[in-house]
Amino acid sequence: MGVRYCGKCSPDNKSGKSKFRDEMMCQGLVHVLLSSLTLLLKFCSTWQITEKGPIRDYKGRPLMTPTDDSNPWWSVFNQAIAAAGGKLAKPEILPSTTDARFMRQMGIPTLGFSPMKYTPILLHDHNEFLKDTVYLEGIKVYESLIKSLSSFEGGSS
Repeated sequence: MGVRYCGKCSPDNKSGKSKFRDEMMCQGLVHVLLSSLTLLLKFCSTWQITEKGPIRDYKGRPLMTPTDDSNPWWSVFNQAIAAAGGKLAKPEILPSTTDARFMRQMGIPTLGFSPMKYTPILLHDHNEFLKDTVYLEGIKVYESLIKSLSSFEGGSS
């Protein structure tokens, strides 16, 4: 995530660092009773989140696998779903995809997928369910995906 300087504090042009941290430290030491919330609010009003694109790891690499024509696997994935009579919804990030996040951190492009159409996402709630017809259709979708992706030779990553 990137941050951009808004101009309320003076950056130190010689070192490329900001005097903001030092000003905050002095302000915190001088005003002992100054609450942490006040410091946080000052920081938030001075710095803005600027990155609107994909989330990146600590080395600046994107942590999201592209879901467009730049990813050669994506078109094969789409075609396999269509061949099984399915249709993809808009790609989204789900909170339960930690395995995919760790694989992406290792540089392995990852797509998470579930063929559970017309089923609410209950995230392991006490009343989570799956209709038998949806389950059986999902098997056909996975068969199509495995066949298409395992025989694709065009992608190197």
